[in-house]
Amino acid sequence: MKQQISRALVSAAACVFLGVAVPAQSAAPPDPPGLVAVSAGQKVALVAPATGAVRSFESGPVGWLYPAPGGLLFAPDLVHAQTLVIDLRKLRIAQRLKGVTMPHFGAIVADRYITVAGDVMVLSYPERAMLARIPAHIMRPWQVAISEDWSTLFILERTPGLAAPPVLWTVDLTNRDILRKTPLDAGIVSMAFSRNLGLLAFADGASGVLLADPVTLKTVRRLEPGGTVRDVAFANEDTILLAAVARNHRGTIETFRLKVKRKGLSMSQKKPVVLEAAPLRLAVSPDGLWAVAATARPGLSFFKVGHSEIVRTVPLPATPRDVEWCDVTRRGPLLPEWSDLK
Repeated sequence: MKQQISRALVSAAACVFLGVAVPAQSAAPPDPPGLVAVSAGQKVALVAPATGAVRSFESGPVGWLYPAPGGLLFAPDLVHAQTLVIDLRKLRIAQRLKGVTMPHFGAIVADRYITVAGDVMVLSYPERAMLARIPAHIMRPWQVAISEDWSTLFILERTPGLAAPPVLWTVDLTNRDILRKTPLDAGIVSMAFSRNLGLLAFADGASGVLLADPVTLKTVRRLEPGGTVRDVAFANEDTILLAAVARNHRGTIETFRLKVKRKGLSMSQKKPVVLEAAPLRLAVSPDGLWAVAATARPGLSFFKVGHSEIVRTVPLPATPRDVEWCDVTRRGPLLPEWSDLK
């Protein structure tokens, strides 16, 4: 009984932080769901998009963030070779792991993940048992995208500041084989994959946005929004492309509505979201209807996809390295009743 009361109190505290309200009779639009995680300075901050409330955790100089099913977030610190695991539901530190753990989860499958450290490895979750190992030589993985059916894996390999051009690795997960290793333009800094449209989008620095066929990597279309494109993301069931564009010390989020027709790809451009600082990273909400831009001011700017108004800004104590919009309600893998894993 005491355990049930404790869980109820924790749940109530989380609801207050997240800004969850009791459903009303009015038809007001729902608040943005989930939590936004940001790595900045020596901390990882959790931001409630509905209220702007912030909860921070000492983490060391974390770079990339890795959301996991079951309401967890992995925050690896490469400098000190440790990983902070944050419980997003209870808003507390769940574990401090020795070593670096960088799990990449797909959109649907919750019982396995991918890690890239030279070779490509598929591990079970949460047991972390090796399921497959695909020999490769990928030493600088930057971004990873997994197809919904777990048949194909895309890995963008790059290191900022080096003369070597970025590379896109395409991996056949079904047959456990490297399909191709393709050199990319030197200016490419980010990628996004639309499962709905079957397109890869690349942020190509000063050259714009490159849309490519994921099978052949042939260019389908090139968009030139002007300025320096820092990041790209798909939203609204992957039919809307967002591009974070920096112009001097300010910037915009350019919005393109895409549709595949018989004659090819059609596009219409929406009114941009104007930012008071240069954007660095983009993240889209789990329902695809909201997005957030991490800016160099430093801070976060929240907006509804397809609208030009900024709904909320949240200041940050240091320049953000990464931002992830986490689905706190996503269920983890089913575990047997006797399991002590929580």
